[in-house]
Amino acid sequence: MIGPNALAITKAPYKVFSCDQVLVLDGKTFIEPDNYTKRKPQVFTLSAYMINQFDSSDPKSLKNQILLDDITELPDIIHGAPQCINFVSKSTKKIALCMKSEKRAQLVKQAYDKLIECRMGNNLQEMTREDLFREFKDACSGNGNGEPNIISEEKYLKMVNSFLPGGDKKHHDKNDKKKGKNLKKEVKDGDINPAYGNHVPGDIIVNHDKSIHQEK
Repeated sequence: MIGPNALAITKAPYKVFSCDQVLVLDGKTFIEPDNYTKRKPQVFTLSAYMINQFDSSDPKSLKNQILLDDITELPDIIHGAPQCINFVSKSTKKIALCMKSEKRAQLVKQAYDKLIECRMGNNLQEMTREDLFREFKDACSGNGNGEPNIISEEKYLKMVNSFLPGGDKKHHDKNDKKKGKNLKKEVKDGDINPAYGNHVPGDIIVNHDKSIHQEK
């Protein structure tokens, strides 16, 4: 039977607080796709993976199924049927899920949005201040174990220099020993902007305290 269990949400307001939960909804759908007034009872299940449509609570009565991976349009309220939500797949397969009221349809939409957050990596669990600090620490300078990634200044400068014009000093012209000793060069007024390899209009660096000009 398709029914309540520890992971099932069967009653409004359909609050999703865990990514492994499933909405089990007693609703209706259109008997004829173009006639919104004639509807028949159906059972729907909605999870972070798919939406299913059944003729009854018997799993063998599965009539339609759409994987959330295949949904090409954001499910929305059907114009002219405010109690109904339209789910459309890339193969043009459709499921019209109708609730008792427009308010309940909006609540189902909000639950769907939460399930999409799950698919984007949000586990829906509230983070403590300590958890948040650890996440920022690992993201900015960590190794994934809460320990900082400490590198020497020399190694850091080497990494930075590898992205600068001329690359690491090992790649400098060996014949130009004087210039190859150090990557740090004083940028002078009139030099070519290091972002350019050759002279182009506007490539000349000028000091801010001088009138700005461009090479023509």
